Amino acid sequence: MSTAVDMFLRQVSLTGGIPFRVALPDAPRSVDADAMSDEELRGIFATGLREAMTGEGADAPTSFARMHEDALAD
Repeated sequence: MSTAVDMFLRQVSLTGGIPFRVALPDAPRSVDADAMSDEELRGIFATGLREAMTGEGADAPTSFARMHEDALAD
């Protein structure tokens, strides 16, 4: 472990920063608003609003579990 930390710190010193790319993973298409057309985004918002108003929507834990499953499938 100490050798790995030493190597990492030496690379930081040599490169002037973290020696690898640090970034969030790309968002799955199903939740990436930037990749959607205006029509798709409006449709999703309209569906969500309708479900909220009529009580059709799923609760938060169920919704997050579905998003997690979708993200793993992408």
